[in-house]
Amino acid sequence: MKKDEWKHKEANFIQLIEGIHTDKDLGNFMALQQSIRDPYDTVQYKFFLIPDFNEKEGAVVIKIHHCMMDGLGAAGFFHCVSNEFDVKSLPALKPLPFIK
Repeated sequence: MKKDEWKHKEANFIQLIEGIHTDKDLGNFMALQQSIRDPYDTVQYKFFLIPDFNEKEGAVVIKIHHCMMDGLGAAGFFHCVSNEFDVKSLPALKPLPFIK
């Protein structure tokens, strides 16, 4: 994929969000995003990056249409990205060969 094509596609699923600094602001943002149905001819997931949530923390909000993964799939995904993947915590998960 060429760089300009990537930049065009990236804008559809990675968004930088500013101005959210409290739990209430974050909750309102998430409630609003939940109410927005993305067109079916676009990607069915989005990553919202909130780099200045507070002085010491940023936040990532991931919006995924249920056609992409169910609750178990989402739990497995979050375990992997948090480096906390453990088949004992979710018995239905299968061991991953690249995680020791």
